[in-house]
Amino acid sequence: MYFKLNSHIFPRFIEGTLQVFDFLEESFTFGDLNSFVFLKHLSYVPQHIDDLTSKIYAEFSPAPDMEEFKKDAFDFFTELYSLGIVSKGITLEECDKNEVRFNYSNHDIFSSSVKKEHNSLSEKMEDIISKPLLRRVVLEITKFCNERCVQCYIPHENKNIRISCDDFFNIIDQCTSIGSVTQINITGGECMTHPDFKDFIRYVKEKGFALSLLTNGTLIDDEIIDILSKGALSKVQVSLFSLDPKVHDSITQLPGSLEKTLANIQKLRKANIPVAIATQVLDLNHKSIPDLFEYAKQNKFEIRCSDTIIAKEDLNSDNLQSQPKSAECFADVCRTRIKYSPEYYRINMDLLRLPPKGLESRLCNAGFNAIKISPDLKAHICTGWNLELGDLRKTKLIDIWENSPEIKRIRNISLADFPKCSKCDIRNICTICMAQAYNANNGKFEMPEFICEINKVIKRTCEEE
Repeated sequence: MYFKLNSHIFPRFIEGTLQVFDFLEESFTFGDLNSFVFLKHLSYVPQHIDDLTSKIYAEFSPAPDMEEFKKDAFDFFTELYSLGIVSKGITLEECDKNEVRFNYSNHDIFSSSVKKEHNSLSEKMEDIISKPLLRRVVLEITKFCNERCVQCYIPHENKNIRISCDDFFNIIDQCTSIGSVTQINITGGECMTHPDFKDFIRYVKEKGFALSLLTNGTLIDDEIIDILSKGALSKVQVSLFSLDPKVHDSITQLPGSLEKTLANIQKLRKANIPVAIATQVLDLNHKSIPDLFEYAKQNKFEIRCSDTIIAKEDLNSDNLQSQPKSAECFADVCRTRIKYSPEYYRINMDLLRLPPKGLESRLCNAGFNAIKISPDLKAHICTGWNLELGDLRKTKLIDIWENSPEIKRIRNISLADFPKCSKCDIRNICTICMAQAYNANNGKFEMPEFICEINKVIKRTCEEE
């Protein structure tokens, strides 16, 4: 019998516990040291049970009975098969064929709000991030971009730097050494403008990380698709603002960008690479939001629609002029969300029924499970927030994560630090983004009034449904 890891499974041994990350479900399954010793010898290439048993057996002292050990190993891998962690087959070819890979023909994110049933050792990701643990690193490999989106948080005059190969590979090697990092997000600027982009994504996949890309989709080619299709699962998040070229291209300020983006999205779909549509509600495109949701539904794409934008990294807020002129348009956006995701409505209503958040409530997960690194090797708390945590030319990534005074300060910020928000009667459904507050108010933690108005409209609309 042959066994192999399924391509969406990423095991890690962290603080005495096996944590198996399911990249598709974004959930974790837990185990012990013995489970990890068995699991760590699996790869994304099928191996015969005898070869696996020999490797694992060598790690046990005193050596157990070999025949009984083989039976235990077979039973363990068979259990992992029932949990969707591994695939199996009598032959190498059958093992490969039997893998339940991501496929659009049997995947539909809009078909049901019912989640996969988890075994007793499994938890949703949000249940295990109560303490700081670096799981995801966002690598902004370049500020260069072939588009000039009106709402972009990167000042256009700063789009002129990129990370070096040696620095990129060094950061990935540090992530490997840290041990808890499971996911690498590569972004920009437009990440595919980097001349070494293909070598970068190959290296991330070779090192066994879950790879996620954020791109405008215009530069995707067949070689990139081939790299993403092989080995461990990769996801691609593509910026899309409208299905009307006049609207989309007026936002990106790149003529013909919609045509290229849509064509390449379909190439990703044909290759069975998971796609998420990323859009933002702007003055130019808010009437396009229903069409984008319908497009996502018809193609079985995830869609991530942000109601708000972040002021620029240099604390210049002139890009906020691209926001809708009135918060009232968010009533239509909210109704669209409810139509395509009943879960969105249920979550908001459940939150509104709960007692108001206390002053000690944490605002978001900034500094708890992810960090961003810019092309100049400065570490930041999250994407779009230029607050510096440390310099990787001087300090190791793990030292920044564990010892940076700024990251410790951010982790301790609570609702009490936002006096206006702490008294607001809709604070339960308002996601207080510290980056938005910081950038829009020249470093002062205060939510922009327009975001307050948006959330009032969302509350009213949900209650009217």
